[in-house]
Amino acid sequence: MSIGVSLRAFLLLSVVSVAAPASAQEDYPARDIHAIVGFAAGSGADVIARYFGEQLKQRAGKPVIIENKPGASGALAGTAAAQAKPNGYTIYFTGAASISTNLYLFKTLGYDPVKDFAAVAPLLVQPFILVVDPKAGVGSVAELTQRLKQKGDKANYAAPNSTSWAVAELYKAAVGVPTLRIQYRDAASALNDMLAGQIDLWFADPVFALENSRAGRLKALAVTTPTRMAAIPELPTMAEQGMKGIEVLSWWSVQVPTGTPPDIIAKLNRWFTDSVKSEETRKFLATFGADPFPGTPEELRAFHLKEIESWARIAAIAKFEKQ
Repeated sequence: MSIGVSLRAFLLLSVVSVAAPASAQEDYPARDIHAIVGFAAGSGADVIARYFGEQLKQRAGKPVIIENKPGASGALAGTAAAQAKPNGYTIYFTGAASISTNLYLFKTLGYDPVKDFAAVAPLLVQPFILVVDPKAGVGSVAELTQRLKQKGDKANYAAPNSTSWAVAELYKAAVGVPTLRIQYRDAASALNDMLAGQIDLWFADPVFALENSRAGRLKALAVTTPTRMAAIPELPTMAEQGMKGIEVLSWWSVQVPTGTPPDIIAKLNRWFTDSVKSEETRKFLATFGADPFPGTPEELRAFHLKEIESWARIAAIAKFEKQ
């Protein structure tokens, strides 16, 4: 009799121990989720991360703590995210630069953008916007090109970041004008010089470009996306303005450390996709000149790899020198 009791107890404990991991997975999340973002609090990227963090909190039922780790074009945040435990309690809100462009800007990174992360969900896509000084009297890309050709080697462009630099070099190569790159530490400094008539063109990030064009400080000519943006349909694409091949996207996604359980990734994808497809999110993103970008982990992974290939061409044309 005691043997029978012991055997039943043993079998019961075995069933419980086998079922425990599955139950733990099903109960995810059981505690706070930490979200790493590679830009400072209050930045445009931080605003986006906090919005989606709140969306995740509402769906997961647990607090989402935003951890800002600015520096090195997002490389510090990428390193921290890659080194986190792959258990679903650390997610990574990342823009395109950190997991694609950085490959061509740094000799060494503290992470491998492909091997160290598992794709969760795409969030949004944005253009870069070609802007000029409203006082320059330029109303189209064709008129800008003509103006640059007249100025010859005295023409220039603003480059407060690597993407502004890269897109301007694509345009420069397309029109064959020896435009000079003027490097800036921040967008505000570039704006001041453009308003002073010292800068001919600038491929600016959409948040800054839209804010200042709507205020009359800048004139927006075109977007760098393959098709017009639903958020700003009035702006034509570079291709529509006669400049084909100048297609550079800014996009944001959620990644997790490689090794995170597939069922957790699937659950996170459902929550984020539900948020991205909502009317609330569409309206929120429109203020940033962004469109919703829903998709599966597999679609995000394929898109990411394609973007890395695209940046190899762009970096070669822009003559990036790895630091």
